[in-house]
Amino acid sequence: MSSYYLKKEECIMCGLCQRKAPTCIDYDDNSIVCWKNTDQDEYLPTKEEEQPLANAAKCCPTHAIRQRKN
Repeated sequence: MSSYYLKKEECIMCGLCQRKAPTCIDYDDNSIVCWKNTDQDEYLPTKEEEQPLANAAKCCPTHAIRQRKN
């Protein structure tokens, strides 16, 4: 399974990732992308979250969501 990390400075806040993986991705009070329910830099998705998060990473127009192969 892969973990994921965010390049917040590359996010343009289009909302596509949150629509693709709503259980994983959120926006903070400053409209900056963040992981939902954790402050960790890396996110290890559950089995159910893996495919939606992979799709969100693939669809991100600025590649702000990065996959790290473990």
